[in-house]
Amino acid sequence: MFRTLASMVLLAGLLLPVKSSAEQSQDLVSKAATQAEVSGTWQGRAETLVVDNFQAGTSRERLFLHTSRETLEL
Repeated sequence: MFRTLASMVLLAGLLLPVKSSAEQSQDLVSKAATQAEVSGTWQGRAETLVVDNFQAGTSRERLFLHTSRETLEL
C-alpha cells in the first residue's frame, strides 16, 4: 500500500502545472493592483504602529483599522 501511495504522489507531482517565477510575479502584481485601492466606509478601532530603525536613523508609521471582520492596513 505504501509503495502504491508513494507512486501516486510522485506521479501527481510530475503532472501538476508549475508556474515560472515571471508568471508568479505577474499574478502577485495583478492581485496587488486589485487590492491596492478600495473606496468605502468602515468602522473599527484604529491602531498606529511606529517602526524605528535606530541604526539607519529612520522611522516609519503603519496605520491599521481593526473591524469586526478583518484588519486592514491603511
